[in-house]
Amino acid sequence: MADLLRGMLDIDPLHREAVRAYAQATGLACALTGTDGAALWQSGIPCGLCQKKGESCQRAHRDALHIARRYGGQYAYLCPQGLGFFVSPVLKNDALHMGLRAGPALLVTPEDFLACELDGQVQPGSKLHQHVKSLPQAPPRRASALMHLLFMTASFLGGAQEAERLREAAASDQMQGQISAYLHGIKQAESAPYPYDKEQALLQAMSQNRRKEANRLLNELLGHVLLISGMSFERMKAHINELTVLMSRRALENGADPECVREDTYRAYRRLTGIKAFEELCFWLNEVMNNLISAAFAFGDSRHAGTIRRATGYIKAHLHEPLTLRAISEEVYLSPAYFSRVFRRETGMSVSAYISAQRMRRAAELLHHKDMPVSAVAQAVGIQSLSQFTRMFRQVYGLPPGAYRKQLPA
Repeated sequence: MADLLRGMLDIDPLHREAVRAYAQATGLACALTGTDGAALWQSGIPCGLCQKKGESCQRAHRDALHIARRYGGQYAYLCPQGLGFFVSPVLKNDALHMGLRAGPALLVTPEDFLACELDGQVQPGSKLHQHVKSLPQAPPRRASALMHLLFMTASFLGGAQEAERLREAAASDQMQGQISAYLHGIKQAESAPYPYDKEQALLQAMSQNRRKEANRLLNELLGHVLLISGMSFERMKAHINELTVLMSRRALENGADPECVREDTYRAYRRLTGIKAFEELCFWLNEVMNNLISAAFAFGDSRHAGTIRRATGYIKAHLHEPLTLRAISEEVYLSPAYFSRVFRRETGMSVSAYISAQRMRRAAELLHHKDMPVSAVAQAVGIQSLSQFTRMFRQVYGLPPGAYRKQLPA
């Protein structure tokens, strides 16, 4: 208890409030933990079963936290007594900083738990029996929601950028599993020809916005690229460059904004130069493909597609200038009020929010030019106040512009 009280002195009030809010909203005890799984601060009624049985679950909590860090940021597990817990890592500078743990909860009925986990040896009416009966229950659907909510809470504490890294790690692991499984199924791999039919099927899936199928086909093509490249990383890059060109052309044929495709491709190729591993290369290409599909189908089903494309094109071309709703609406020959409603309905955001998002996106690109002062970057995207620019950039990327630039590859 003394260690727990000492830890409280160093806990950020925001972290304590997040733990308390989760516990109150879900009815589960919630704890902020160290990297060793030990509770630093907690809210709600903690597990009493381990103490009653004279055992400790800390090792299980520690191992689960590190598993969650490795596999996408959320993990459900059973402690040695069979009680359910959920854990998510709180990251800082891409390193494990703390953990957020929720539980205990019963993942089965109290009767099944008493009969199976405790071997039916607990006397009805005993304190242990009453304790088990009082534990919250989490059937599969609720357990999934509780785990995801904990992940979102941990992501809030760690920042958007750290959460995105966890999602990328989970997506990369899943993708590598698909590639490995496909390679395992290829017969006589040494002589397997490159499947151009799969390449055409991939482009067709992109044209019809069938993302799941497109991702599967792309992973299978990557498996073949790995085989025919003879483990030469430069040959892999050459094959993947060809795929990128084909996918970019198909996106343009499907109606993607040429400027959007150009910007996305340029930014992607800048990242490509710093990639040194096949796993990173695969994830990069999947991201490129999904961005191209999004560009092609952003407004494809809208009767206002032409209007939205003209408006977004005008905004991107004039980010360095003051942009007003009236000026943009005049460009597309609509009244400001009507254009504002159409834009929000078709894009899901207001005109001002879209302008801000595009300015921050352009600013992130300009920050790659390390000889360009941050103040010049701010002016280049139409923001005269450096403090306002810093605040807006931090809200989007989780870091001030200078710190963001320092973490970019040389």
